[in-house]
Amino acid sequence: MEPEINHGDIIALREIPDFSFIPYGEIYAIVTTTGMRTVKRIGPSSNPDCYSLIPTNKSPEYGVQEIPKSVICRMYEVLGCMKKI
Repeated sequence: MEPEINHGDIIALREIPDFSFIPYGEIYAIVTTTGMRTVKRIGPSSNPDCYSLIPTNKSPEYGVQEIPKSVICRMYEVLGCMKKI
């Protein structure tokens, strides 16, 4: 999520108990059923069973990824960020 959120920054999160409706374009922290964690903007997918994970970093090695809704076990709204000095 650089440059918006950098490695070492502290983020404030609020758990979303029911993520059947998620406003697109906002930043979320996601935990998958396999324990993987990521912080990304969420957008619509052409597949209704997936979300698009949109990175802020526009470098070519980063791109939009699809994540099936069924593999998300926890989701948190990112409320804010304290920058590391």
